[in-house]
Amino acid sequence: MGRCEILDEFRPWLCPFDTAFADAIYFFNLFLPVALPPNLHHQGFKLWLPEFLGIWESVCNNPNWEQNMIHIFSFVAWYNIGYIDWEPWLSHIFTLFLKMLSLPVGNLSIAPPKDVHSIPVIASWIVAMMGNGNAAKAFRNLAMLRPELVVPPIVEQLFSSVDMSNARTVTNVKDDTTEIELTSVVTGIVQQCSSKIFQVVREKIMNFLVASSFTPRVSKLLTDLVQPILEVNPIETLNALTVAPVDFKYKAQYTVCAKEPKFKENLRMRLIIDIGKLLDHLVDRHSDDASSISTALQIYSLPSCYFGLLANDYAKLNNDFDILKYSFENKLSGRRYHPRFVIIKRLAKEIQSFSIDNYQSLTKIDKQVILKLVELSINRYSQVRCIAQIYLFTMLQRYVFSYNVVVDRILKLLNAPGEADHDEIKGCLYILLGDDAFFLPTKHSTWRQQERTVVFISLLLQKHVPIPSSCIRTFSNFLVHDNVKLRMAASPSISTLCRLQKLPRIYVEKTLEEILHRPINTECHPGDRDDNLWLTINDYIPPKSQAEWEQTCFLDKSFHGYYKWPKIIKYPLNKRERYTRENMPEQVAILYNRFIDKNFVAKFIQLMVLDKEGDSSFDVNRFRMFKGLFRNFGSAFVDHFMEQLYALIREKIIEIQEGSQRVAAEIVAGMIRGSKYWTVEMLDELWSKLTPFLNELCMNLSSEAVLNWGCCFWFAVADVDPRRTYHTVEFMRSLINTPSTANTFIETSRWNLVEQLRNFEWRIPAVWHEVNAHAKDLLEHPYKAVRESNISGEIVGIDSKVRQALNFIETVIQLCIELTGRSLQPIKHGIIRLFPDLCSIESIVANDESLRDRLTLNRMATAVTYLHVPFIEAFIEQIEYVCKSSKWHARRAAIEFVQHMIFCNLFNARPFAPRIREIVLKCLFDEQLEVRTIASVTLAGFYQCGFIQITKEDLEYFRLMSKTNYFIRVDGKKVTSTENIVKRHGGVLGLCAIVLSSPYDIPIHIPRALMLLCEHSHDPNLIRKSIKNALSEFRRTHHDSWHEHREKFTEDQLVILADVLISPNYYA
Repeated sequence: MGRCEILDEFRPWLCPFDTAFADAIYFFNLFLPVALPPNLHHQGFKLWLPEFLGIWESVCNNPNWEQNMIHIFSFVAWYNIGYIDWEPWLSHIFTLFLKMLSLPVGNLSIAPPKDVHSIPVIASWIVAMMGNGNAAKAFRNLAMLRPELVVPPIVEQLFSSVDMSNARTVTNVKDDTTEIELTSVVTGIVQQCSSKIFQVVREKIMNFLVASSFTPRVSKLLTDLVQPILEVNPIETLNALTVAPVDFKYKAQYTVCAKEPKFKENLRMRLIIDIGKLLDHLVDRHSDDASSISTALQIYSLPSCYFGLLANDYAKLNNDFDILKYSFENKLSGRRYHPRFVIIKRLAKEIQSFSIDNYQSLTKIDKQVILKLVELSINRYSQVRCIAQIYLFTMLQRYVFSYNVVVDRILKLLNAPGEADHDEIKGCLYILLGDDAFFLPTKHSTWRQQERTVVFISLLLQKHVPIPSSCIRTFSNFLVHDNVKLRMAASPSISTLCRLQKLPRIYVEKTLEEILHRPINTECHPGDRDDNLWLTINDYIPPKSQAEWEQTCFLDKSFHGYYKWPKIIKYPLNKRERYTRENMPEQVAILYNRFIDKNFVAKFIQLMVLDKEGDSSFDVNRFRMFKGLFRNFGSAFVDHFMEQLYALIREKIIEIQEGSQRVAAEIVAGMIRGSKYWTVEMLDELWSKLTPFLNELCMNLSSEAVLNWGCCFWFAVADVDPRRTYHTVEFMRSLINTPSTANTFIETSRWNLVEQLRNFEWRIPAVWHEVNAHAKDLLEHPYKAVRESNISGEIVGIDSKVRQALNFIETVIQLCIELTGRSLQPIKHGIIRLFPDLCSIESIVANDESLRDRLTLNRMATAVTYLHVPFIEAFIEQIEYVCKSSKWHARRAAIEFVQHMIFCNLFNARPFAPRIREIVLKCLFDEQLEVRTIASVTLAGFYQCGFIQITKEDLEYFRLMSKTNYFIRVDGKKVTSTENIVKRHGGVLGLCAIVLSSPYDIPIHIPRALMLLCEHSHDPNLIRKSIKNALSEFRRTHHDSWHEHREKFTEDQLVILADVLISPNYYA
């Protein structure tokens, strides 16, 4: 597939409302060429990079496909250094990087993005935009080209530096990254090197191992180093690591590097014999040494269950592999190419996974281990019994039919003549009891064997595997089996059988011009257009004849037509063969005869109601089963199921009402979805029965059933053309137009079902218009549940008009929160125009903590959104307007919003720095203390991030204002001027902002600002409190490095500062 073909194939998938968008970006990430030579750039990134950057910039809410998009940009940047002009996009790129850091702004922390991007990918992108790659990259590429020249010096350097002290250093870091990197390097070397290099590595490891003794963690590191050389060349390595038993009476000693190794004996059996003797010694002589016995038992069980990896080590193995894969990615050959040793490591990992999960047959060693553990599990010492039983249950769980070994031994003990040993009987009972994973009596249960068999057989239900009729009968019989687990296992199997038995569809291929019978513009114009309007429900008239129905072009995937049309549109004709009595093969007839049986259907449904006690969630497997039945057999079963559906929703027994509603929802979802290719006549007949049923249901929904019926409609219409399922759309429309009722729950439940229309996304604009019109009428609804808000408690003691206004406010706030959280483009000019109102109502909601918190959340969520330059300018205009408001709550909210908006859009907002500075300085001298305080914090943040520069003019201005005389004479008397105190306090707050703008260093302006603040020790309490807070923060942030910072001050300044910092006026 060529470059243009890749774009043509997946561009039509780029509908941002559809999951196919993420799939398209994923495939672009896999297949788009990014490393073409300069003479082919016009066939490479120049075809798509500006387009992709435009898409990325247009979406502001961290979509799930963004990670793959970032990968594409990073790789194309890396392989085309110096050929791409990134300048137009730098603001957006670095705003993304800044947002990833989740740095605190003011007194609030910013939540991290939903998907955290790979740091190496981001780093590569930054380096590529700056210039050439680094030396390490080049050196690694050289190693890929000529390993025989590059690897030996690395090995020598590696092991000459890894002495005991360095090994301890490696293992003392807080995480395992360094250790993993070291072992990964060794693994990578030995798995692809020549025998000469291998010998160098092995000798270095062995010499280091023999010559030293280590702490436990260093020993673990060395074990990880030895393992790869064992895997690559076990014979030579085992010759160097000989395990030779030395016969003592009770003790097994293991020596390293013995001169005369003996490998003819079975080492696992040798270990069992020796550790078995050690266990006997410990039990006889040291039965109270639980720790030693436990360790010995662990070693004793290893020959039976350890073949290089334990189950709890697999997660680490997987993580190590990921690090190895990215560390040795071969950039010379492309992202999807990995060195041979990495591929081998992947295969080894999968084999290890299989060996862990695969239950094995018993060997002679396994039986001996189990028998030994049984003897210790009935030992006279309780500590020994408890420890041994833990390892016994692990063994019995691992090996199929291993319980037979235990059963024979227990029966022999229980049937032994003479007086029974109390400890042995007690141990036997505990073995019978088992643990959470093992219960011996169930091992003889026939239904458990059947359950396991069903699971295995279900894996064989594939097109290329002949399925005997007896298998189909068995699965259908299990649907009404007495055992719930067999019934639950049968449902997905019946679903699979229906899928295998379904009749094929007939596909046609046409161009869009052939479908619409007119010429079409083929350029990319995302969104609503004349050439995709026919896909929407607007003005759609359902066909009257079957022929017209079959010839209509239905496109079920909602991405069709939104971004760009494919050159050829492949779609199925709207008809499908169904089985009838005359054309039904024997295997198909088995299922038909089962479900045409009214009594079977009734029993099957009754059992389904009871199957999921404690779990009332919608069962997707059963939905698929019903979908398959109604797809394959048409309306043959409808009457039987309709009779049962009415019984289910009218159930009077409270205990099973929830289960009854769940089963009804699963059946209806399958019925609607399975009727997708029915004839017009069949669909009309079906909905003539379904509509009154659904109307009755909607008037009697229970709180427990709402979620399941929501799932019902969601799955019923997922990935279906709304025109094809117009009956469902019309029913949902009827819910929209149903008059409001006094029953709050019925009203909210109805809108919960209507919400499932979101499956149709952009293709039902007329319906969304109706929803919008009705939703506006509900903004002031008296019941908060209907308004879909979470504010706690109703407001009392106010008249109806005020309550109506508060209801409206509450709903608008919630709407804005939902928009910022869900919408891909949450900021519109309409939202910006709301900003002054959302600031003004701050004083109205001041006494309602929940609503006040939501209002703050709404403003902050808006502020942290990526804003294009026109939006920033529009917001600044609104902020300027609010800062002139007579309501100080509004002014405070606006200035607090400013610091978040600017910091989260730092690179886009730079052109507006002068206007922002003017706003902040104006608020710094606001008549209200709370506004001034927030303005000071905001100014300090802007100084710190460099958005506003500290100048001599600023320092002088704040000095002059801080000197304002707050005493004036009125009628010859000396009085305090509030206006002058505000000016003086504003100047002091400006100086505080300068001081707090540098928490970890001492720029040139800081000493002067501090000295000016120290002059205000006798000012009114309001001013002294602000200075006290600033100096406290200064002392806290500069304390650790004060020995360096003090060099920036003169001796006189240090004396003055010391006097103030220890003054009782500030730190009493």
